[in-house]
Amino acid sequence: MDLKTNIFTFIVFLFIASLLFWGCEKPADKRLEDSRQEVRVAETKFLAEWQTFKLESEQTIAANEKLIDAFKEKIDTSGPVYKAMYNREAAALELRNQNLMIRLTEYEEGGQSNLKEFKITFNKRLDDVEKTMKDLFANAD
Repeated sequence: MDLKTNIFTFIVFLFIASLLFWGCEKPADKRLEDSRQEVRVAETKFLAEWQTFKLESEQTIAANEKLIDAFKEKIDTSGPVYKAMYNREAAALELRNQNLMIRLTEYEEGGQSNLKEFKITFNKRLDDVEKTMKDLFANAD
């Protein structure tokens, strides 16, 4: 083989190698872009779920505040013994309700699995406040 053939063979080899290299890059780029798109979709779904949960929880807490305020107005007409007891109970409920709002506002969006755990715990505490309110309000009647 002469020098021209060796150079030509080397150039053809480089050309084929570069085609293979660039050909392999495109599917990897496509997979990367697909992965990024999946992450964006998951983040969008997560943020929508968080915003819905937060809004519903804020509405429930606001409704609880109104019920507690109405209850406090009602106990103003009670006798002194009941008034003191019910005022303590109302203050405790108010504090628990406020703490729920604080937890909700301070929650840092820590991912889907953390949100699920947070929602379970938060909803349990919110349900406990609502049950306590119902029991207390029923006993006050």
